[in-house]
Amino acid sequence: LSVNVGFDVMSRDETLATLAAYRRWLLAHPDQFLLAGTLSDIDNARSTGRLAVSFDIEGMNAMGGDVNMVEIYHTLGVRQMLFAYNLNNSAAGGCHDIDMPLTKFGIEILAEMNRVGMIVDASHTSYLSSMDLIERSSSPVVFSHSNPSSVWQHQRNIKDDQIRACAARGGVIGLNGLAIFVGDNDSSSEGLLRHLFRLIDLAGPTHVGLGFDYT
Repeated sequence: LSVNVGFDVMSRDETLATLAAYRRWLLAHPDQFLLAGTLSDIDNARSTGRLAVSFDIEGMNAMGGDVNMVEIYHTLGVRQMLFAYNLNNSAAGGCHDIDMPLTKFGIEILAEMNRVGMIVDASHTSYLSSMDLIERSSSPVVFSHSNPSSVWQHQRNIKDDQIRACAARGGVIGLNGLAIFVGDNDSSSEGLLRHLFRLIDLAGPTHVGLGFDYT
């Protein structure tokens, strides 16, 4: 399970405070949870009947303009970061804003995420920023919770060429289960399957996962 500890409406201080609270609670319940930083930690959690948990951040406002925060967040358990949360920020474009590629700051953050081994996530980002991430990243990029716009037109959904480019570089696209991204407030299994099969047709089954975006 990846727990979101911050997104772009929160400041760096608010994100750090949220992260600290989650860390303290999880570490106080070691019989049920394991704060996972590696794949072997996930295997360990499974073999001992616990839930493996890591953290993610949606958008780069949590950086506070400082690329050095990437390593700090990684050390505290963040294993995945999105470059924008719907709107443009100092690093990248958001899907509900004016389309733009990565900024110089965004390129610096990407290099640092690649260096420390953090998952690069392009969900919620604009088209040009997502394609920039896929092209520039030295590790595969994911769309952790994004559906194909060729099935349902929504600004949060992604185009077929984004899906193909992600898969071609080894990435994964996670099927989003929220009804507004599936169809006209469509919460049916049939609606989900239409998106799932479209993703498989475009990317191949090894590049498709589940990122339902709700609990």
